Amino acid sequence: MRKMKKKSFCAVFMAVVLLSGCGSEIDNPVETSTPKEVLLKNFSNTGCKPAEVRTRAEENGDADAIELTATKNGGLYVEHRNATFNCAARSFDAKITETEERITVTEYDMTDYGGVMANCVCPYDLAYEIGPFEEGKAYSITIRLKVSELEKYAAEHPEIIPATEDWEMSIDFVYASDLKLTFRK
Repeated sequence: MRKMKKKSFCAVFMAVVLLSGCGSEIDNPVETSTPKEVLLKNFSNTGCKPAEVRTRAEENGDADAIELTATKNGGLYVEHRNATFNCAARSFDAKITETEERITVTEYDMTDYGGVMANCVCPYDLAYEIGPFEEGKAYSITIRLKVSELEKYAAEHPEIIPATEDWEMSIDFVYASDLKLTFRK
């Protein structure tokens, strides 16, 4: 019986030592701060706009214009006006990447052309929301238009499609709830 009490006492003592060791981590947790991840949502496009819209936009300096407007939920509504893509483009998307210094949004055409594109280009308006952002904080954003497939096709058919290429625009701003900025290429 005495042996059993001794074993029980040892088992309880070991459990207390082990649990108290674990408890010290719980009592003194290491504080970590994770920045809010910037998300992209609600992507949309207007579809192919008439060619005369592109001509007017180029004449007015409004080709590839980027407009940023603050939203009520601490985000930005981004509108890329008159982005040039193949006339047959039907499916678009954008992806967002983030480093400590910069947020990059890459817009691209996801259409599967099966090796054949339409013999024209036209302007599209792309729109989406990104965020959240902190009031009064400075940000750097790069909007990148990826048209690699169109660029290859244009190089092969310069008589049909005007030269077009990937491009990007870098924008620095301080977020404010009443922000509304327009940038032109």
